Formats: sequence, structure tokens, C-alpha cells
Amino acid sequence: MADDKLQEVMNAIQQTMEIIANHEGPIPVEVYEDIEKLKLIAKEYKENVLAVYKKHGINIRELQDELLNSPDVRQSTKQAILQARDIELEARVIDRALTKAKKKRKSTDQSDKKKIKERKKMFKSIGGDQNWIKT
Repeated sequence: MADDKLQEVMNAIQQTMEIIANHEGPIPVEVYEDIEKLKLIAKEYKENVLAVYKKHGINIRELQDELLNSPDVRQSTKQAILQARDIELEARVIDRALTKAKKKRKSTDQSDKKKIKERKKMFKSIGGDQNWIKT
């Protein structure tokens, strides 16, 4: 039962990430709402799992590696672990891309402001800042 819910959430996260990665133009508002819901679910789940692991002194990566290499573990569990790793990797890639895009946009905005200011200075010597007619 819990495995089914976890699998369902992981599938929803993966679908949302695919929509974002493949989408051209502005992202629909519904996607942002889905992201917020999934964030809350993932945060709550992660906090619960980390608390249990910390209580018992378990390293998550080592546990995953052991489960992947163990012949006694069901194939569906192994697939879930691999899917979680793929989602984590894809999320990091998307996060880096968004961070780069934000930085680029911010630097472009700042350089545009500088260009405007420099251009205004050119016209001040000939009275370019006086007697302007507002449009």
C-alpha cells in the first residue's frame, strides 16, 4: 500500500518534470500548483524517512546500494530506487538550468539599465534633460 502511494508520487513528480523540460514558452499555472503540492508531499515524506534513518544510524546511499545489489529484494523495489535516483539527478539538472537562466536574465537587466544611463549622459551636455514633453 505504501509502496503504491510512493510509486504514484514519484510518477507524478517525473511527469511534471518532463512537462517542464519539454515545454516551450510560459509554464501553465496548473503546473505550478502541482509542483507546490508535490513539494509538500515530498518534504513531509523526506522528513519522516530521514528521522527514522537518523534514529537508527542508517546511511541512505549505502542502504540503496545494498538493496540494488541484493538478490532477495523485489524487482519493483529496485526499480523504485533507480527511479528515485533518476528523479533526483534530473531535478538537479533542471535546478542548475533555472539558476543559470535567472542569473543571465538578471545580468542582462543590469546591463540594459547601464546602457540607458550612459545614453542619457550623452544628451545632458546639449540640454537633453530639460524641457521634455511627456507623452
